[in-house]
Amino acid sequence: MPHPWPAQLIITTVLQILTFVLILTKTITLLRKRTFHHPEHYILGIAWILTTTQHSLLLTSFHTITSSDSHSPGALHTLFTSSLFYSPTITLLKISATYILLRLQTSLPRRALLYTTILALQILPSTASLIFQLARCRPLAYNWIPDPARALYPNGKCVGGKGVRDGVLWFEGGMGVSMSIVLVVLAGVFWGKMYKDEKKMIDRVGLTLMITLGVFSVSANGVRMALLRGVPAAGGEVTTTTMSRDEFDMKVRVIEWMVLEEQAWILILCIPSLKPLFAKNAHRFSLHSYNTADNDDEPQPSRFNRISSNDASSSSSHPHPQHLHKPPSSKTSPPPNKTKNPRRQRQRKHHPRHPIRTNTTTSPTLPFIPTPALKSTIANINRVTPSPIPLSSAETIWPTPNMYAPPRREDDDDGDEEEGEEEDVEELLRGGGGILMTTEFQIRSEHVSRMPSRDDVLRERDT
Repeated sequence: MPHPWPAQLIITTVLQILTFVLILTKTITLLRKRTFHHPEHYILGIAWILTTTQHSLLLTSFHTITSSDSHSPGALHTLFTSSLFYSPTITLLKISATYILLRLQTSLPRRALLYTTILALQILPSTASLIFQLARCRPLAYNWIPDPARALYPNGKCVGGKGVRDGVLWFEGGMGVSMSIVLVVLAGVFWGKMYKDEKKMIDRVGLTLMITLGVFSVSANGVRMALLRGVPAAGGEVTTTTMSRDEFDMKVRVIEWMVLEEQAWILILCIPSLKPLFAKNAHRFSLHSYNTADNDDEPQPSRFNRISSNDASSSSSHPHPQHLHKPPSSKTSPPPNKTKNPRRQRQRKHHPRHPIRTNTTTSPTLPFIPTPALKSTIANINRVTPSPIPLSSAETIWPTPNMYAPPRREDDDDGDEEEGEEEDVEELLRGGGGILMTTEFQIRSEHVSRMPSRDDVLRERDT
C-alpha cells in the first residue's frame, strides 16, 4: 500500500510551482524591458534548473520506495544523486544574490574586493564538499548499496567513517550559514541607507523581503545540519539488505530542507526583477504620489484628487475661458502653462515682427469694451462732413497685427501672466480688424487726418 506524502514534501512541491511562476514572470519582464546584460539572470536560470532536477529526483525516489515495500538500490541511488545538486545550486544562488546586492550600492568602497572575498568563501567550501562526496567511496556505488551487495566489489572501500563525513559536511554547512548571514547583514545595511529616501520605497520593500527569506534560509541550513547527525554514513556496519524506514525518512527530510533553502533563495532573487511591476501598480496602494522634481518634502495630490479639483474648478467662474480645463495653481504644484522642456520653451517664443499664427475657428472671442476716447473718435469719423473722407492718407497710421504685441526677451520665462496678455492682444487684434487696438497718439493722428487742411480752410474763406 503506498504511503501518503509527508507535509514537507507537499510544501516543497507547491513552492517549486511558485518558483516556476516567478521565473516565468521575471523572464517576461526582462523581455519587455530588454535588460539581459546582467549575469545574475543567467546564473539564476541555471540554479532554478538544477533545483527543479533535484526536486524531481527526490519525488521519483520517494514514489519508487513508497509504492513498493522494499528499499531498492535504484531508489537509494536516485536519492543520493539528488543530494549532489545542493552544493552547486546554493553556490550559484549566493553568487547571484551577492551581485544583486553590490549592484544596488555602486558607491560602496572596494566593491571588487568584497565581491571576490564572498565568492571565494562560498565557492571553495561547496566545491570541497562536492569533491569529497564523489571521491570518498570507491566505487561510487558504496554510497547507496547495503553491506551484502558490497561483496560484488571486493576492492571497494570508503575513506573514514561517519566522523569524517560529518566533519566535512559541518564545515560546508557552517560556511554556508556564515555567507547567508553576511548577505543578510549587507541587505540590512543597504536598507538603512534607503530608509529616508522616499524615491526608493520599492527597493526597501524588496530588501525587507530579502532579509526575511534570508533569515529563513539560515534557519533551514541549521535544521539540515542538525538532521545530518542521524543519517548513517556510507561504509559503516550495515547488516541488513534493506535500509530501515526511519533511516530513509531521515535522508528524505535532509534533502527536503536542502530544497527548501534553495527555493527560499530563488524567491529572494526573483523580487528585484519584479520592481517594474510594483512601480507600475504602486498608485493602487496609496492616495498620494510624491513629486520629487519640485519639492521632496510636500506631497503632491494624487490622480484621483487632481480629477476632483478639476471638476470643482470648472464650475466656478474664471477670468479666462480658455483656461477652464486647467486646475488652479497652488504652492506645491507648478504653473499650468509652465513647461520644463527647454525645447518647447524655445518653440513658444515668437519674434515681434512676425505674426503669431493661431487657430481662429476654435479660439474663443473676448468681449470688446471701447474707451471714451475711442467712442469720440468713432463719432467724429461717422459724422457727416462737407468734404469726402478719404479711405486712407499719408498721415494715417494703420497698426499691424504685431505692432502692439508685448516683446519677449530670450531669457523671459515668467509663465502664465505674460502668455495671457499676449493671447488677449491677439484676440483684440483679430476682433477689431487692426484699427480698434490703438493708443491715444494714433487716435489723434487718425482724427487729424480726416479734418480739412489749412489750404482748404483758406479757400473756403476766400470764396
